Amino acid sequence: MKKIVIITIYLLFISVIGTMAQEKTVNIVSVPWPPYYDQYLPDYGLSCKIISAAYAAQGYKVNFHFRAWVQCMELVKKGEFDGAGTAYFTEERAKVYNYSESYLECPIVFFRRKDQQITWQNYEDLKPYRIGVNRGYANPPEFEKADFLTKRVARDPVLNFKKLLLKQVDLIVSEKFVGYYILQTKLPGHEKNRFEPITPPLAINKLYILFSKKAPAIQHKIQAFNTGLQSIKNNGELKQIISEFGVKK
Repeated sequence: MKKIVIITIYLLFISVIGTMAQEKTVNIVSVPWPPYYDQYLPDYGLSCKIISAAYAAQGYKVNFHFRAWVQCMELVKKGEFDGAGTAYFTEERAKVYNYSESYLECPIVFFRRKDQQITWQNYEDLKPYRIGVNRGYANPPEFEKADFLTKRVARDPVLNFKKLLLKQVDLIVSEKFVGYYILQTKLPGHEKNRFEPITPPLAINKLYILFSKKAPAIQHKIQAFNTGLQSIKNNGELKQIISEFGVKK
């Protein structure tokens, strides 16, 4: 009997330790989106380094995963991952997911070919043009509502730049530093200097973790991130990480 009791206590102890370890691990998924999130970048990119630092301040480890964006949204919705690491806020998403505090700001701009003279101040100015957008991406609400504009959907940001090069579209919507990264790494040398962003930006979007409402212990994980994020803001670590990646508005 004594032996059975000891074995039972031991098994309970192992179970508790396993549960505690599991609760201290967060699984984040997102689409490859350099320089913010990519398996081939140091620390998996700027967003991943910020997320890791915020969670580390609360004693959590983060596992990062990579999927197509539409798949990310569905897997997080089902609770198969805790959150999607690089999300913009929309009212529709807020009905289905939890949001973290925002951890970064991203300028959303139009890119044009340098041989064009396209300028804009309001959406009416864009009526003559074909505008490339990315499937599943959240664009500024005013732009989404402007149904009088001609918008052409592409499956990924690199394809949009190729369409712009081939004059299949006149402008494309892109996060500014993602656009620069694509130009420097995904296009041949004779093509990468043929594009430029134009002002004003469409928006300065905030980045969030888009959290599941079904994943285990999710409220603890949300609170841990928010608390850790405030900690690295206060001690200057967040500013230092952003500076390391050279990303500015």
